[in-house]
Amino acid sequence: MSGKEICCRTWMTFLNKKILTSTEKKTVNYFELVPILLCEHIVEPSGLVTVLVPRFRKEFWKKLLPARLTERDIKIHLDELGSAVWLQINGTNNVSAICTHLNNTFGEKIIQTEERVTKFISRLFGNNMISFKQDEV
Repeated sequence: MSGKEICCRTWMTFLNKKILTSTEKKTVNYFELVPILLCEHIVEPSGLVTVLVPRFRKEFWKKLLPARLTERDIKIHLDELGSAVWLQINGTNNVSAICTHLNNTFGEKIIQTEERVTKFISRLFGNNMISFKQDEV
């Protein structure tokens, strides 16, 4: 999958979720966007992150189904690279800074950093685990 294809899918996701308007599409650089966490997480002793995604977002379903029938959260276990990206999403680092941090931390262990990080962050956004604010630079 080419970088252009990923970028196109990302912009379509942003447009569909009303993060960007069609006029902003040409002026906003994906690497300048600042991701914000929408879900809680647990850092395991090994350093890996487990993301806690609420099973039900609407209060109606939370009240209807007793807590003892199902767990309140879906647990998503991230690997080493995913955990590093998740921990860098703090509301101040933009996507470019996250890519730079991964390059410095993992070195040759990670290849095509920008493509992998943008794809991962796009999937997090598509699953409502993060949102974006535009960096005011």
